[in-house]
Amino acid sequence: LNKILEFNNTAGYFNFNDDVNITGLLTTTGTINGVTISSSTVGNYNQSLVYEPIYKDGVINKDGSNNFGTLESLYVDVDGAGGANNVNYYKWSTLQASLQDIDVVLRVTLPEGFSSWQSPPVQFTYKTEDTNTANNKLDVSIEDTSGTSVTLSGASSLAASSFTTGNITFSGSPTWTAGQAITIKIKLSALSSGAAYAGKLKLNYVGR
Repeated sequence: LNKILEFNNTAGYFNFNDDVNITGLLTTTGTINGVTISSSTVGNYNQSLVYEPIYKDGVINKDGSNNFGTLESLYVDVDGAGGANNVNYYKWSTLQASLQDIDVVLRVTLPEGFSSWQSPPVQFTYKTEDTNTANNKLDVSIEDTSGTSVTLSGASSLAASSFTTGNITFSGSPTWTAGQAITIKIKLSALSSGAAYAGKLKLNYVGR
């Protein structure tokens, strides 16, 4: 059948020239692809869910008051050159003299292999026309898989004159159940002299 198992003296390991299917437990030490592992971490890896506008599984929601404005989905090459400095974003602007807002709401299903969150668990890229939160700002809120609001740090009254990636962290004891959905709400607020920009949202988790 041309299936060969042989020991490589130079490399110090066995070579097998076909797929391996293990139906029972696997115990290993050392590294996998150069990553040091232990029995408690086998099968769990740092992974990310990345959302860029227009956000997958996202909808636009008006909360019923002060919602006059325009929400655009746009693209910018930040440095004018090829490479990674390109940003997809939502822009919220208005002609009103008072602060107006719009919500972008995502329903995100945690993967079936979800185990825990990395640090930081959430990274969000944003910008405002100026740094005065009375003119423009963004606020992020999250409900856990039980529908309970999560206490967040780094998520309120966000303002920056250039695209900035901020870290959002959790506190308390939220419920995170693999295979179930969480709700993420990004509120963009601005008046006529400002504008709010929402970019990439990245969820960093540990799972298989």
